[in-house]
Amino acid sequence: MDHWISMQQLWHGYSYATASSMYSVMDEPEKALDFLTFFTDLKVVADCRMTVNTMYREGKNLAPESPLSAAQSMLDMVAQGHEGW
Repeated sequence: MDHWISMQQLWHGYSYATASSMYSVMDEPEKALDFLTFFTDLKVVADCRMTVNTMYREGKNLAPESPLSAAQSMLDMVAQGHEGW
């Protein structure tokens, strides 16, 4: 995980949602929230960004799978919220 995290300059938005899900499963909720918050705070990463209406674009193209992965990350955090139960 540390190796992959060290290469954030190569990431796109869905990478932050994926990192959030992985940290949720690894029982590190603070890191999970940090990565998800970075993704949803409308930050630009490699010409990719979440829009104010929660759509996601990479360049000029919309990528609907990225907001869906962010929603899955939220569900992963909820599922891990009480000792994984």
